[in-house]
Amino acid sequence: MKIFTRWLIVISAVFLHYPAMATVTEYTLVIDREPVNITGKIVERITVNGSIPGPIMEFTEGDEAIIHVVNNLDEPTSVHWHGLLLPPEMDGVPGLGGYEAIKAGETFTYRFPHRQNDNYWHHAHSALQEQNGHYGALMIYFKDEPVVQADRDYVVLLSDFSNETMMAHPIHLHGMFVQLENGQPGEKLPNKHTVNVAPGTEYSVLLTADEPGEWAFHCHLLYHMSAGMMSTVVVAEYDEDDLPTAQPAPHDMGGHHDHH
Repeated sequence: MKIFTRWLIVISAVFLHYPAMATVTEYTLVIDREPVNITGKIVERITVNGSIPGPIMEFTEGDEAIIHVVNNLDEPTSVHWHGLLLPPEMDGVPGLGGYEAIKAGETFTYRFPHRQNDNYWHHAHSALQEQNGHYGALMIYFKDEPVVQADRDYVVLLSDFSNETMMAHPIHLHGMFVQLENGQPGEKLPNKHTVNVAPGTEYSVLLTADEPGEWAFHCHLLYHMSAGMMSTVVVAEYDEDDLPTAQPAPHDMGGHHDHH
């Protein structure tokens, strides 16, 4: 015990000489197919750590997230962190941004910093796995504000397994937020990562393309996405050499303009 105490004191003293580093928060998610009870009926669905939805993951803004995803399915899987700003290779869409699907029986580790706060969710971006149970919630708390004291927190995550009726298209852009134009001044336009477009309507959004990478752009009804309602938005790295050269003034172009 004395030896342990001495080492603990030495290690603590060494750490105190270094600046504070980001907290690393680590989780493991095991993706499997198991029998579950859905509205009183036992069916086989995809689970995350044995449940639907998966366990709530909690972080603080500025944390370094390390998330190991173990694929126990007999098919490839993936995890997309819905609404998070992160490197494209960590976005979790197979074939985009250098990311490949997690093969059956393999493990992939996501690692990225949390640059924002709020309530978000994660889900598969492979086939119809999300609709079969592969999803869960994650909480990112404010870095500089105390956590609200309450007897208990509740996270409500709603989902359906199928709906064949006519419905709206929730259009989702990965990697960046858009601003929904709604007649308000620019500083009051809400940030959105999903815009719900009702039947027969259209919306206009503004996009500041400030996250380089290859990003998915699709309807979030996954059977619509699988049927073809998906595209990509590519944002190139900013390079001053790619900027257009200044156009010559009108009087340098051989034209004559009279001013009255």
